[in-house]
Amino acid sequence: MIRASIRIAAIGMFGLASAIPAASQGMMEHVDLTSPEMASAEMTRADVEAAIASATSLKPADLAGKKLSGLDLSGLDLSGAILRGARLNKTKLATNCSTRPYSVRSRIPVPCSKPGVPIITTSGPTRASAG
Repeated sequence: MIRASIRIAAIGMFGLASAIPAASQGMMEHVDLTSPEMASAEMTRADVEAAIASATSLKPADLAGKKLSGLDLSGLDLSGAILRGARLNKTKLATNCSTRPYSVRSRIPVPCSKPGVPIITTSGPTRASAG
């Protein structure tokens, strides 16, 4: 009797759980990727170049929390820069030998045979690294 009630309760719980849509499927529903907050940059490429040029080993370029979305930063050596919390939506970080530009979204650096062109990844939690 107890086993039958447990079995009926389990079937009922399974039925309820499968009837409710998963909440994670609509996670990006209200995010506007075209809004200025997500698509604009507060610095220019020249500003980033100046920050890198003035950086030292004791005081690296601090780009933490900066909005750098949409900038073309390819060819820049960001290996010592602090990029924690930086917004890099559609930012071009490295020159690519293929026809498709490398972007942060792909997360997989595309090897480039051109010498002197670093491939930057954003997989590290605090700093960018050159590959």
